[in-house]
Amino acid sequence: MGHAAATVCRRRRRLIPVFRPPTPSTGGRAPARDALLEVRAATAADLAALLGIEDACFPTDRMSQRSLRRMLASGNATLVAHRGGEAIGYCCVLFRRGGTAARLYSIAVHPDHAGRGAGTLLLAAAEDAARAAGCRALRLEVRARDAFAVAWYTRAGYRPVADLPRYYADGAPARRLAKPLPAAPSTARGPEAKDA
Repeated sequence: MGHAAATVCRRRRRLIPVFRPPTPSTGGRAPARDALLEVRAATAADLAALLGIEDACFPTDRMSQRSLRRMLASGNATLVAHRGGEAIGYCCVLFRRGGTAARLYSIAVHPDHAGRGAGTLLLAAAEDAARAAGCRALRLEVRARDAFAVAWYTRAGYRPVADLPRYYADGAPARRLAKPLPAAPSTARGPEAKDA
């Protein structure tokens, strides 16, 4: 998993990556921006912070406390970015039993912490969680008129697969994007290493 350590999701015993910012010496995706920034599996203790991030980031279509609580208790991946112990962002990745694609249901970074690498780290963690669950692609929906977000996902390798009219509660259209997730390279060495 590169620079990721792993924790086990209690419900389905699935590996969930825990990330620290990559550094040039570790061959990471990008230079480290903040040595205190980490991503880990969210717990029920993070619920109040996740609700605060939702309120700060989304004027409409917010996840309710009940929805977030259910997400945390499900077999899906809810990951939280924190800096020095303070939760500053999160993402939720949904898995369908027997499915080959995961869905990035939500990703958000508190506006006070935007632009400092937390979103990029969360997206990488979401992709690795999907890979760890055996998924070959990650898909998401984004507001079609949010040029910044569409460009950000495009730079990260996502491509449009569908336009969804009147997708959001306020009637705004969405664009569905997807990215293939190649299997993580094997770290096994020697003649006993075999292709999976």
